[in-house]
Amino acid sequence: MKKTVLFLTSIILLVDSVSALNLLNYAEYLADKHVIVRQRPIENYALSDRVLRQEVVGIALRLTAWNFRNIDAISLPDPYTCENIFLDVGQNNPNSWACRSVEIAAKNGIITKNNKNFRPEDDITRAEAIAMVLSAVKLMPKTNTSQPWQEIVMETSKNLGILPEGVTAADEKITRWELFYVVSNIIKVLYKQEIIYIDSLAD
Repeated sequence: MKKTVLFLTSIILLVDSVSALNLLNYAEYLADKHVIVRQRPIENYALSDRVLRQEVVGIALRLTAWNFRNIDAISLPDPYTCENIFLDVGQNNPNSWACRSVEIAAKNGIITKNNKNFRPEDDITRAEAIAMVLSAVKLMPKTNTSQPWQEIVMETSKNLGILPEGVTAADEKITRWELFYVVSNIIKVLYKQEIIYIDSLAD
């Protein structure tokens, strides 16, 4: 009996290790593409941690630099003087870099200007994070008053095939591993669009 328990425990640990390695691959892939900063030791990716709203803005902006056909690269001017679009984001509040990224994202329609506060250091929900990234790469459909925008985001994500299996809740806080998974699959979608376009040129 003890041998059986030990064997099953070792199998579970092995599966968890393989799963963690697979999730790490998404982080390393995005680091290779300069979408996120490479971390060493790899534990610093903190894959099970939640993600801050200001972090997702940075990732969304960096995705635009990939030179896909229908996406305009968004540059970050340096130096940049904060215009105080949001009450809680200033030149050095909450840090020295957030204001530039957040305001440039707002000016380019990645986030809305309709709110007085951006809440840069709040944990971001699944729908909020995906909406930012989809908006950056022109995959976010127009919202309408007849359906909550969160539902539109999740339906779009499902149709694109970018979500982990079994994920459906829009208002849950997204973790780092899931965000890296989603962003990696969005890049896959964009590449597929480019291939379809190239193939159409031969018709």
